[in-house]
Amino acid sequence: MSESAYTIILHGNDATGKSTLVPALRAAGQVVYARGDEDATLEESLVVRSFDKLTLQLADDERAPLPTRYTDKDGVERRIVRVVLDADLAVLQGRLDKRPSTDKWESEKSLFYFRARFLELAAFYGLPVVDTGKKGVEESVAEIIGLARNPQVLALFARLALRTLTLDDVAALANRRAVVAGVAYAKRLEEIIALECGATSMFTPDDVRSQCARDPGLVHALVNQYDNVHEDGAAVRLRLVVEGESKQIYKVETGLTGYFDAQVLVVLKPTIYSHSKQATAEIAGLSAIRAAGSRLFLEMLHRAGVRHTYRGLNAHGLIWAQSTDITQIETVYKEQCLGTDKHSFFGMVAHAGVTLATGQYRRGPYVRFDWRNPNHTYKGANPATHPFYHAMEASVGKDVFYDEFLTARARPFGDKCVPEELVHGVQDVEASVEATVRIFFTMQHYLHQIGLEVQDGCIMLDPTGQTMWSEINQDCMRIKQREAARGAHDVFDKDIWRAGGSAVKGNIVDKWTQLNQRLRAHLAARPFHEHEMHVLADEALVLTPRYRALYERLAAADRSRVRSAPADVGEPERLLALMEAHLWQLTAAVPPHDASPEARTMAQLANTYARKAGLTSCRCPSPTSRSPSSPAAASKSIPTPGPPPSLPASPPSTRACIGVAQDTYKIQRVLGASESYLVNDPCGGYLLCDAIVISGATLEANGLDVWRVIKSKGDVALGLYQRW
Repeated sequence: MSESAYTIILHGNDATGKSTLVPALRAAGQVVYARGDEDATLEESLVVRSFDKLTLQLADDERAPLPTRYTDKDGVERRIVRVVLDADLAVLQGRLDKRPSTDKWESEKSLFYFRARFLELAAFYGLPVVDTGKKGVEESVAEIIGLARNPQVLALFARLALRTLTLDDVAALANRRAVVAGVAYAKRLEEIIALECGATSMFTPDDVRSQCARDPGLVHALVNQYDNVHEDGAAVRLRLVVEGESKQIYKVETGLTGYFDAQVLVVLKPTIYSHSKQATAEIAGLSAIRAAGSRLFLEMLHRAGVRHTYRGLNAHGLIWAQSTDITQIETVYKEQCLGTDKHSFFGMVAHAGVTLATGQYRRGPYVRFDWRNPNHTYKGANPATHPFYHAMEASVGKDVFYDEFLTARARPFGDKCVPEELVHGVQDVEASVEATVRIFFTMQHYLHQIGLEVQDGCIMLDPTGQTMWSEINQDCMRIKQREAARGAHDVFDKDIWRAGGSAVKGNIVDKWTQLNQRLRAHLAARPFHEHEMHVLADEALVLTPRYRALYERLAAADRSRVRSAPADVGEPERLLALMEAHLWQLTAAVPPHDASPEARTMAQLANTYARKAGLTSCRCPSPTSRSPSSPAAASKSIPTPGPPPSLPASPPSTRACIGVAQDTYKIQRVLGASESYLVNDPCGGYLLCDAIVISGATLEANGLDVWRVIKSKGDVALGLYQRW
């Protein structure tokens, strides 16, 4: 067998350059295949087209290994070199705009989702990713050939693949207690103690010395971590760079490739912590359960176009993530008066002007910002930043450490709510609010489908407020049954442990596992195919102008629309006339009724319809025409009370000919609709929908028949629907 014989297989999203690079690589003398250009007789041996089917399945650890070698038609055994091609969404869309036609697989939503899935597969199987958006054809060809000719680098990718990587592997690669020749450990430890165990240290010199006497390996761990001591000659090692209450962060150090420079390996710890209860614990198997939950919630976010730094996770609680800048801000979503709000604002939960009888906030969900403080302080310092903290905790044992050091010596501190005015210099406020609402609306959408609800939660975003980097699972949100009467069996979050402490460790494992099973069964039965976001339109809530504008922005974004698809020939006149008639009714309202907010909403809706149907609604002035045009600028504009848009004093002439009634319309929600508004025709009958699924059970669930399609988008249509 010749080690030099190999075959390149290119995988990747649409428009990543496969059709361009295949002929270029062949011209360079390479044997290469990609989807659409493969040898069907070798599919079972190579797995080219069938690899893409993995993107249609939920991520799990049970996926079969991929073939690494095969025998070609000439009897030569060849290595299989797989490369995943990638490019930013804007690059993919720019390339697709140049094509004569596209399909539903190439909408913004599809491109985003499948890009995330291909990157997950690369992390799972240990495949290199080549960014064709930042390189020309020649540079991409050179990089791919360079990878194919370097089995040592490819072996490193395989070694760090999530499919086979375990906690033991991480421990071996980190080797934190290694005894490195030439290091005077005892002498060096005394020098470090003299530097670090001063007046503001929670640890005294005797604390460290006595624990090292009980655990001699701790000496090596402390010195190695402090001085970054490691054995020379290793091809690859993992260096612990950050550790916290719930996870460890490692960087890959290797001279073989710079591929991992912009990535980190996250290790979930089997821990649980409650600041309000001042309690912590380790629960066997909890990191695996949190990882399984994160996989499922990440699937939801990818379907909704939410960016996350996580590329892939495995059942051991190991995560490959993209490096990113972080801030001190935690973003908190609150739908009900619970937790911090309930205990901080005395009497608010019973205040009829603030809270409904259901516990929901009368003005709808809101987002607040917390400054992430240390859980404890010691003489004005954060003890968790001490270089010995986590090594001492691991050596002493979590429960003993918490009781004998933290509880006995330190003072509880914890996160504090910070005014938005102070957040602006740290993190983009409006982008953070919008991203947080989108994230929790997305999760709420899926949880509602299985009879659950998310009542509040917390996440962390990058400084732009557009990319999430924190863990997302049961540990960081309240998830309950939707029924009003709730018992302990209805809880699927950390409240189980808050209420019962260590005595209910088994219960929390069982309930969190049950939630994962329910979510997985539901998501697996409904694979990704279209929008899943819906707009809040609960008549019991009176939304603030800021959040109404935010919901409208989320609803108006039609990410399933194919960018280069020509507008269908249809009849949108009735649709526009109905909205214009309603808008006229609103602007003709007399005091004391102030119809400005609803009029602005309807004007925006009318213009959205007109734009998507390829028309100009000259009779419906858009409220956004007076706002900045860019998404970033628009997200910073907050509607303020003022006169409604100016319209003729009489209703549009088209209203009479179509039989539009005088009654006021209202915006509702369509179950299963995709980012859509619903406007009720008071004649009895007609629903004007931005984009509603016209297949499956959606029409039946809403009691609708298709009356007229204005613009078809495959299984999604903009048009008029009639109630049964």
